[in-house]
Amino acid sequence: MPPFSGRRRSAVEWLVAVAVAAVVLGPALLPGYLLRIDLVSVPRPVLGTDALGLGDRVPRSVPWDAAVATVAQVVPDGLVTQIAALLALSAAGAGAARLARSAGSGRWISLLVAIWNPFVLEQLSLGHVPHLVSYGALPWVLLAAHDLARGRPGACPRLAVPLAAGSLTPGGGLLLVGAVVAVTVAQWPGSRRAALAIGTAAAAQAPWVVAGLAHVSAASAAGAGAAVFATRAESSLGVVVDTLGLGGVWARSALPASRSTILGPACTLLLLGLVAAGAGEVLRRHGRHPLLKACAALAVAGYLVALMPRLPGGEPLLT
Repeated sequence: MPPFSGRRRSAVEWLVAVAVAAVVLGPALLPGYLLRIDLVSVPRPVLGTDALGLGDRVPRSVPWDAAVATVAQVVPDGLVTQIAALLALSAAGAGAARLARSAGSGRWISLLVAIWNPFVLEQLSLGHVPHLVSYGALPWVLLAAHDLARGRPGACPRLAVPLAAGSLTPGGGLLLVGAVVAVTVAQWPGSRRAALAIGTAAAAQAPWVVAGLAHVSAASAAGAGAAVFATRAESSLGVVVDTLGLGGVWARSALPASRSTILGPACTLLLLGLVAAGAGEVLRRHGRHPLLKACAALAVAGYLVALMPRLPGGEPLLT
């Protein structure tokens, strides 16, 4: 193959991912300021003490608010959130295709499912674009951590960039720390490169960790979040299966209308059928690959955390 074929494949994957992301976002890309439940984009966002986690309010959006206010100094503020949403979904799709590149044309299914699924649509409905930025950074963190393990040049900055972008929210930051730890455990525990990777991941969490520690009493008074935000069944399949299909959002108001029809369970069963059909071949060809082990461990851990409030004794443990 010519030396530029890999770059050409990447360019095509990104172009397709951007196109699919634009279709999913639809009217959210029209001119204006996005307002949707937790998402409030405003003209001239202020880079004040609350945005930095130094004010009196519980730092729910640290350091996301500070990042948005900073970027809005150089990018039209009405475009900041729209660009973030488009880049997040595009990165998720292109990253999924890159992870599944050995599957040939099958990688396009990975790209499509990564962008067009209940989790993405429900997060958009809740206005959780910052969480989707972390979601989009996840495959690139996995790939960069794997490259760092193999000693490839430039892997450290390739790890630091998606880590920084994806750690703008606490939940997203913990997800990416888990990804780095999973790759480390699966491939090279105890090495100096492992310490470098985990140290980089931990350092990226400093803004929200410090702000959270400064507001422990206020956060403790906020109530039992584990019960309020617990996964819930979306269809007759029940919460265990719905969560496997990337659904199970806690807020009924965030459910797309199609989730209450036969399309909801049908699409979940179709997705799980595709996974089951391909699992055997994936294990046969790549069963010993450390990156596959890391992805599998991360998926199982994430699934168990999502279901924890529904398990015996899980709610107080998660709290």
